[in-house]
Amino acid sequence: MKTIQTIILATAVAIIMFGSCSGSQEVIRQKLESAEAEILREEAAKSYISSSAARNNPNDTVHKFVRTANLRFKVKDVIESTYDIENIVNDQGGFVSYTNLTSRLDSKSSAYMSSDSTFVIAYYTVMNTLELKVPDTCLDATLTEISRNIDFLDHRIIKAEDVSLQLFENELTQQRAAQGDDRRGNRREQADRARVENLSLEERIAFSTIVLAIYQDQSVRHEIVANNRDIPKAGLGDKMLAALETGWNMLEGIALFLVRMWALILLAVIVYFIYGRGRNKWCRGGQKQNG
Repeated sequence: MKTIQTIILATAVAIIMFGSCSGSQEVIRQKLESAEAEILREEAAKSYISSSAARNNPNDTVHKFVRTANLRFKVKDVIESTYDIENIVNDQGGFVSYTNLTSRLDSKSSAYMSSDSTFVIAYYTVMNTLELKVPDTCLDATLTEISRNIDFLDHRIIKAEDVSLQLFENELTQQRAAQGDDRRGNRREQADRARVENLSLEERIAFSTIVLAIYQDQSVRHEIVANNRDIPKAGLGDKMLAALETGWNMLEGIALFLVRMWALILLAVIVYFIYGRGRNKWCRGGQKQNG
């Protein structure tokens, strides 16, 4: 809020300095509204991304948590946000364990242009799925930094699973195996599994997992592609439809041209009427003089 107040104050001073120019006031007002909206959006994103479940409590020495976060949100540009998120994770001492950048084809249509080319329109959505590993103490800070890329949040799930009892149970299994007779059953094998499971849990405790699904607005791609020789030539009906479409496009172009030139057409009509009336008066005056 202090940042917003500072921007408002600076802009108000600028408006007073340039108050004699209404155009400058309008430009400054628009910039002020845009800056306020952007700051409010970022502050709101930080407030609903941050969570106590993502924060490490140094005073709690009893519980051991495996923290995970799952988010899906829209961004303005998937590629730019992907690079920004990867840099954030790297700065926080984490790493990217998985990323899958794809373009999903939503729909595709084609239109005949000529015997050797086709006009193709494709609607697609760029998206990416990322799996991130960050130190447990940096989970909340990482999520707060990532929030600056959010344009619309679909969901946010943050989970802190207490695995203290599971760790303790695995330790007891190892102790019983060490004290027992190796010849009895598969205690040694159970102890090995418990040891490996504890190592896995300790790694998951030390590094929290963040799964992100990001996407952007649907995009459109126009392309002219060459027809293969194997494709049969268009029939008479297709050619007639293409010719009708070309003629209709020309008619639309002429109509739009006339609409754009309405001022000159109106001026020509006014000049024509003024000239016509003046000419009629001149002709009548000449006839009277001859009479």
